[in-house]
Amino acid sequence: MAWWKRSAQLLAAIAFASTLAAADDCKSDSTFVISSQDDADKLGKCTEYTGDVGLSPSASGNLTVSGLEKITGKLLTESAGDKSASLVGITFEKLATVEGSVSVSSVDSLQFVSFPALTTVGGDIEISSLPELNTLKLPSINSIGSFKLESAPKLLKMSVGDSKHAKSTDSKIGLKHITGESDRSIVVKNVGVDSLDGLLDLYNATLVDLSELPNLNRVILSLWHIDEVRIRGNGNLTVYMWEKATTETVQLDIGKFDIGGVKHISPCLSSNVQNFVVVNNTAEYLRFDFRGLQRLEVRENPNLKRLIPWGGSSLTNWWFQNITIKNNPELLLAYDPPRSSNDTLTANDCPYMFEHSEDKFRWLPWDMKTIDIDANIDNTYLP
Repeated sequence: MAWWKRSAQLLAAIAFASTLAAADDCKSDSTFVISSQDDADKLGKCTEYTGDVGLSPSASGNLTVSGLEKITGKLLTESAGDKSASLVGITFEKLATVEGSVSVSSVDSLQFVSFPALTTVGGDIEISSLPELNTLKLPSINSIGSFKLESAPKLLKMSVGDSKHAKSTDSKIGLKHITGESDRSIVVKNVGVDSLDGLLDLYNATLVDLSELPNLNRVILSLWHIDEVRIRGNGNLTVYMWEKATTETVQLDIGKFDIGGVKHISPCLSSNVQNFVVVNNTAEYLRFDFRGLQRLEVRENPNLKRLIPWGGSSLTNWWFQNITIKNNPELLLAYDPPRSSNDTLTANDCPYMFEHSEDKFRWLPWDMKTIDIDANIDNTYLP
């Protein structure tokens, strides 16, 4: 056989062996642990990795994985809680899909987490107990099991979901799909961010829970069907609700809306809320135009002067069954109290309410089960 033919066969055999070796490098029954940039480069040669991937906190500096697009298992930090951690940043440049969960937690040194192309996580995303974290980038995320961001007090800015096109009804834009089997929640707690734009742009979830957010003074709820929304604001928080349009049939739909530490709630849009709980807020004037409201609980709001469930076109949709109003020392309940000069209602909030010179508290006692009111009541209040 001619030498050049033998050489060609040898090269083909080497290439085939290299392909098999590369394929073996892209799957494992044990966790592939990234402890150095060399490990990251090795993993980056795989388009898809079959198995779990771990991030070692003992790795120093920044780790970048360039070529990997899919992980069939989980992505997690190894040896979480290691006080000798020296890992500063992690970036997965092309990673689009993780079929399992993503957990980046308890790495004291970590400052930077970036998944610019990640759209789908089959399990949960947990970013927690990261005292030095100051950057979080998940701008392309669209579908996840659930989301937990906790204990990152230095995280002042983040990009989660499509904040540029927030409040889009397109199912492919923004964080729309929460798919967990037992837990479909969004939890943000003890974080320094001043904006959640892009994160709260959901179709369905069991729970949205926001608390211990000292810099968050404004939040827009771009939600569709949520079992419970629980907000504990910083005392200076304004809550806005967004719907596609007030005339559309598909609107924000909340089973239980529980607020505390809220200064103002934008009152105009006629969202569907069944259970409204207002406890320990700083608001002086509280208006709401909720359809389908069955239970109202207003307690321990030290500054609350007026409580106005607005009537308007949705009056016939109110079927209060349970009302509790107690321990609000400044509150006057009246049918048509004149509007105060320092009232927080503005034309920008809601033009049709603003045009009226007075507010009418209307409720229908036709199907009441319980009424528990301990307040200063004007004789015009009860129908």
